[in-house]
Amino acid sequence: MAMIAVQVVLEKLASFVAEETRFLGGVRGGIVELQDDLYSMKSFLQDAEERSESDQGLRAWVKQVRDVAYDAEDILEEFMLRFAPSPGSGFTHYLRNSYRSIRNWKIDELQKLGSVEVNEDYELVRELGKLTSLRRLGILKLREEQGMDLCYTLDRLKHLTALYLVSLNKTESLQFDSLSSPPKYLQRLYLKCSLPALPGWIASLQYISKLVLQYSNLKSDPLKALQKLPSLVVLELRQAYAGEELCCDPSGFSKLKKLGLHELDRLRRIRIAEGSMPGLERLDITACTVLETVPDGIENLKNIEDLVLWSMPSTFIKTIERYRGEDFRRVKHITTITCD
Repeated sequence: MAMIAVQVVLEKLASFVAEETRFLGGVRGGIVELQDDLYSMKSFLQDAEERSESDQGLRAWVKQVRDVAYDAEDILEEFMLRFAPSPGSGFTHYLRNSYRSIRNWKIDELQKLGSVEVNEDYELVRELGKLTSLRRLGILKLREEQGMDLCYTLDRLKHLTALYLVSLNKTESLQFDSLSSPPKYLQRLYLKCSLPALPGWIASLQYISKLVLQYSNLKSDPLKALQKLPSLVVLELRQAYAGEELCCDPSGFSKLKKLGLHELDRLRRIRIAEGSMPGLERLDITACTVLETVPDGIENLKNIEDLVLWSMPSTFIKTIERYRGEDFRRVKHITTITCD
C-alpha cells in the first residue's frame, strides 16, 4: 500500500511536469529532484513491503512512508487546484478512465482518490458512492445537473476527511441542498465552483480545520455563517463573495490562525469585533480593489504576526505607511507587513 501511494505521487508529478511547468517558473528542477527521490523510495519499498509481514517495526515504518506520500500528494493537489489557469485544465487527467478502474479496485480498501474528472459521466458520480472507505476525494469538471448525484454519493462517504470539488468552469453552479448527512469527520474542504448560497451543512462540521471557497460569488456574508466553527484554522475566500462588507462577532473564529481574502471586487469594509479571531496569526488581502482601509478591529488582534497585501491600490497602502499613514497606529503591532 505504501508503494502504491508513492506511485500515485509519481504519476501526478509526471503529468504535472509534462503539462504544467510553464506555470511554475524556476521550480521545475525541484520537482524533478523530488521525482527522482520518490522513484528511489519506491524501489526500496518494493522490498520493504515484502519483508514487513514478519517485521512489526518495519511494518510501522512502511505505514509512516505511506502517510508521508499521502501528504505529498495533498500538497500537489492543493497547488494544482489553486494555480491551474482554469477549472477545466489538463492537470487532472491521471484518473480520466476512473469508471473502468473502479470495477477492478478492492472497494473495501480504497482510501484515496486525488482527482477524478467526471465531466458528462453521470453514472461515475454515483459509482463513487460505493467507495465507502474513502478518506480523501477530489472530483473535477462537475456540472450543475450532477448536484443530486453528488449529494447521493457524499451521503454515503462517512469516513471522508478531505474533499475537493471543482466545477466545469467558474460560472457552473453546484447545489448541495439534498445532502442530508455530510461527512462527519471532514477536516479539509475545497469548493471551487459558483454557489447560489453557502451550504448550511458546512456550519455543522465540527472537525473542519481548513476551508477554501473559490468562485462562490456568495451574496450573504460567509463570515457570519462560518464564525462558530470550533476547529477552523485556515479560511480562504477567493472570488467567493459579492457583497460590500464582511463582519464577525465577538468570540467568532476562536481557533482561526490564517485568513485569506482574495479578489473580492466589491468589498469595501471589514469589521472584526473585539474578542473575535483571538489566535489569528496571518491575514492575506489580495486584489480587493475597492477596500477602503484595513479591517476595523485589526488593532485588537494581539497575536497577528503577518499582514500580506498583494495588488492593492496605492491609496490603500498609503493609509498604513509608517508614521505617516492615518491607519498606521492600528497596524504598528504587526511584526511583518508585506506589500506588493
